[in-house]
Amino acid sequence: MKSLLPLGRLAAGLLLVMTSGCQQAPARPRVAFVTNNPETFWTFAEKGCAKAEKDFDVEVVFRKPDGDAAYQTMLIDDLVNQDIKALAVSVINPQGQFAHLQEVAAQVPLLTQDNDAPDCGRVCYLGTNNYQAGRAVGQLVKEVLPEGGVVAVFVGQTEPLNARQRRQGMLDELAGKPEPKDINDIDYGPDGQMYGKYRLYRTYTDQPIGSQKATENASDALTDLADENNLCFVGLWAYNPPAILSAVRDKGKLGQVKIVGFDENEATLQGILDGHIYGTVVQNPFAFGYHAVRIMAALAKGDRSVLPKDGVLYFPHRVITKDGGEGRIPAAVFQKEIRELLGG
Repeated sequence: MKSLLPLGRLAAGLLLVMTSGCQQAPARPRVAFVTNNPETFWTFAEKGCAKAEKDFDVEVVFRKPDGDAAYQTMLIDDLVNQDIKALAVSVINPQGQFAHLQEVAAQVPLLTQDNDAPDCGRVCYLGTNNYQAGRAVGQLVKEVLPEGGVVAVFVGQTEPLNARQRRQGMLDELAGKPEPKDINDIDYGPDGQMYGKYRLYRTYTDQPIGSQKATENASDALTDLADENNLCFVGLWAYNPPAILSAVRDKGKLGQVKIVGFDENEATLQGILDGHIYGTVVQNPFAFGYHAVRIMAALAKGDRSVLPKDGVLYFPHRVITKDGGEGRIPAAVFQKEIRELLGG
């Protein structure tokens, strides 16, 4: 008769077989994507993150703070404490958050997306060349007010670098000034001055409230500038053009006040199709999300070859008008494109 294994050895053997058969797959690396506010613009970026999450086998934590830099800082700290392997942030206040971002960059690979914080230790910036996109906005203003006039600017905040670059790009285009040597270190053109044939009345901000405050700002500006005949309102964040359009409609000023926008809000596109908004300059937030996750996935696995050599990955802006034209996209064509992207 064959000898039997001792009971202890038999149990241990069975346990080994059972454990080896039930081993779990290694956990996917966790990376994080943090926006600068909760507005619908970020829906496109979230779609990009979701696709890249599947394509590159990572887990993406997506967070949307309320536009407050202190709250964003708290969210970032919480994510770092959750053992994420890389982090991509649209920085709300580059100057105010600089020291904190340096600390974060020393702990985890840090990318900036949409809004940069140069020299903070980030390994890469992904997004638009916001200065050049601002110049494209200025070109639209010149087309809609060819004889000059008064311009009012509406934006969430002026602390973010992207807001300042867009605004200054527009003003330099209106004034006929060349691009500065360093678009990350620009002079902030003051309100109330002439830029070529155009007087900048005021720059209105609305964060952390957002679109409701943006509509109130536009309504106030319409009251203040009721006697101006050549008037253009420029909205530099995604929710600003629809807020302007709402206020202009409520005041019965459709067709009298020109509107130029930024970003791909559905209401903005419909406003262009209806002839109430002249045009908008759009970014590619889907690409922000997708490529940020692509790069973070590689960094989480120790591969730094994915980083651009100069630390910047620009995605070209596009200009949308009702009928399109050379170098431009008709609003109906672009509207179909983003509806398909969102699954609508």
